Amino acid sequence: MSDVRILAIEARPLRVPLVEPFVIATGRLDATDAVEVSITVEHDGRRVLGLGECATLPPVTHETPAEIEAHVRALSECFVDLTFPDVPAFWAHASRQASWATQAMGPVARAGLETAWIDVAGRLLGRSMASLVATGPGGRKMEHETDITLPIAEPAHMGELARGWMAKGFRALKIKVGRALEDDVAALRAIVAAAPDALLRLDANAALSATEALRLLDAVRALGGNVEVYEQPCRADDLEGMAEVVR
Repeated sequence: MSDVRILAIEARPLRVPLVEPFVIATGRLDATDAVEVSITVEHDGRRVLGLGECATLPPVTHETPAEIEAHVRALSECFVDLTFPDVPAFWAHASRQASWATQAMGPVARAGLETAWIDVAGRLLGRSMASLVATGPGGRKMEHETDITLPIAEPAHMGELARGWMAKGFRALKIKVGRALEDDVAALRAIVAAAPDALLRLDANAALSATEALRLLDAVRALGGNVEVYEQPCRADDLEGMAEVVR
């Protein structure tokens, strides 16, 4: 088996216009501002490219694209030209070294880099990324299922989005709430009517008091909605409010 040599680790700004405006309780985005990470290796006479995305969302994430690019450049200096005897050795050692080297970075940069490592390793091994992350501690098989986010919009449009995404195979809908209780209830009414079997994951982005959060929960349950997750209903420092919602 031929060796694997790391040729480059690079980052570039990635700005992508959104098909739907991403509206949450604290703001609106019309495009994503991210950093694309690429890892290029040479193996058996060919170049193989792995990609990852560092998705930034101020003020939720605290890393800027410029900071992420600087971190990736610094990491590149440590890894470029490293050579491994074969693909399994690359997967076993390079990923561990990357994990150690990225501890000084923020979670967004680490996530993008880890994705790029897994992607390039999967291409070398002829396996999908899903298969590489499907085994947990002790060899336990793990299943991963994503949801799709419904941004805040007119209730009828949110219902249309819910119906469309369910038709494409999604089973869980992450729904942005937290602007106004009446608007949230109207949107959830439309969503439950359009997708009655959906698992609902409410996300208020920390915009609600405990009283508001519980009123919204009562309302969606009265509509027949199946609430699986209630994400960040209250402020991070509102421990009493969060405890009340949990109770």
